[in-house]
Amino acid sequence: MRLIDTWANINNWRHHPIEVIYLSMGLLLLAMILPPMPGAALVLLTVTLCALFGARIPPFIFFRVLLLPLTFLLVGSLALVFSVSFDQSTGLEIAFSDQGMQTAKTVILRSISAVSALILLTLTVPLTEIITLMRRVRVPNALIELIELMYRFLFIFDEIFASLLKAQSVRLGYRNLWLSYRSLSSAVAVLFFRAMDRARRLESGLESRGYSGELRVLNVRRKISSRFFIFAVLVHFIILGITFITI
Repeated sequence: MRLIDTWANINNWRHHPIEVIYLSMGLLLLAMILPPMPGAALVLLTVTLCALFGARIPPFIFFRVLLLPLTFLLVGSLALVFSVSFDQSTGLEIAFSDQGMQTAKTVILRSISAVSALILLTLTVPLTEIITLMRRVRVPNALIELIELMYRFLFIFDEIFASLLKAQSVRLGYRNLWLSYRSLSSAVAVLFFRAMDRARRLESGLESRGYSGELRVLNVRRKISSRFFIFAVLVHFIILGITFITI
């Protein structure tokens, strides 16, 4: 989480939030409506090139973030490829499905291309810029405040959990499998109470500063880059053109 937030604030496209959101949302829409081959494949390739050569995200960072949803998709697709049945005469049977394999390929390609477009957005646009745009389009303040507090608590949970694991490691709490399970379960249990305590202190701090339901922050208005916007439009039309030519 900290890795994503760090690169969202230091990448080359951090000053073009509106253009990047338009580019990413357009690629997401194309991944959903175009055929997996070649439409979704072109979207995935485009996102990769934009992240690595446009925003200058290091390859190991981009593919590391992409690995988690890819692993989830690969594991979930096993249910499409294999079918399990039980018969009293033959016992447990596991069958391979050719049609299921084709369906799994389609689902994986379309899903990973759509997720990659969202990953491009999260790695290149800071949350502060997204919040600013949400205020400009009149998103309800209650929803914005909820998003800001939830985002803050993600880092609070991460900080508390990291400190607990470090303290347990120093006390050799993970020297064998049994102690590892015991230490991890106790860390998770303590995490909830520590997080609730931090939440109460955060609430008290906001109230002492006159919090009235809205967090006021300094908003910087970004100028839209015509070159970037034209680039995003061309990327969308090129993917559409190649897809319709090849199908």
